[in-house]
Amino acid sequence: MKNLSAGPLSWRRTVIMTVAFPLVISLAVMAYAWPASRIAPRDLPVGVVGASTAGQSAVEGLTHYKPGGFDFHLYPDQASARSAIRNREVYGAFVVTAGGVTVLEATAASTTVAQLLTTAGQQLAAHAAKLPASHAKPAAGTSSRPTARKSLAKPVPKVSFRTVDVVSTSADDPRGVVFNSALLPLTICSILIAALIAMSGTQMPSWRRLIDLLAACAATGLAAYLVAEGLLGALPHEHLATWVQCFPGRSCAG
Repeated sequence: MKNLSAGPLSWRRTVIMTVAFPLVISLAVMAYAWPASRIAPRDLPVGVVGASTAGQSAVEGLTHYKPGGFDFHLYPDQASARSAIRNREVYGAFVVTAGGVTVLEATAASTTVAQLLTTAGQQLAAHAAKLPASHAKPAAGTSSRPTARKSLAKPVPKVSFRTVDVVSTSADDPRGVVFNSALLPLTICSILIAALIAMSGTQMPSWRRLIDLLAACAATGLAAYLVAEGLLGALPHEHLATWVQCFPGRSCAG
């Protein structure tokens, strides 16, 4: 006797395979690719050392370079700026003087932000090198027209540029590749753990499911930390804090 329910079930499976699954995968790809394609600084906390004219020019230059990208914090000296970077109050700091630009950064916090600050610092150095020529004024009693014998423009002093990595990544992972690579598997593990606990057929109270979830996350985070640090040597040595950051759903880069 012919099974009448086979037809609808077959078509339902076809719809799921050709419509539902591609839609879910497309949303997952968009969830990961969209932020990467739109990545840009927005109120990124950075420091500026000193309240001198050079420091004010740095703030104006950075504001023009990335409008709305930076949230500026002023510090009286480099020591206080370095302390703020280590305490994760800011991602980096700009030290602008008449002779050069120094960027204090923390690649351990974010290699992407460190590259952004380096580029911004280079822009500041290039801008500072052009200021003497653009602001040059002729001396009193002389003509403003250029002559072949004597140039009225002052010589442009050399503006140095350097970066200082205050909180660096591990020597075994200088570019932070392990940090970024660990995010996707940890995210997948977090979804699998939550789905397995939620869909288990065993009748149990909610608090028991919560305990199971915390225990599974703790064990998975410990395993991820042992691989990333013990095997690859790519994580800092603050064991407890790093282990917590490796819980599923979070990133070891935190």
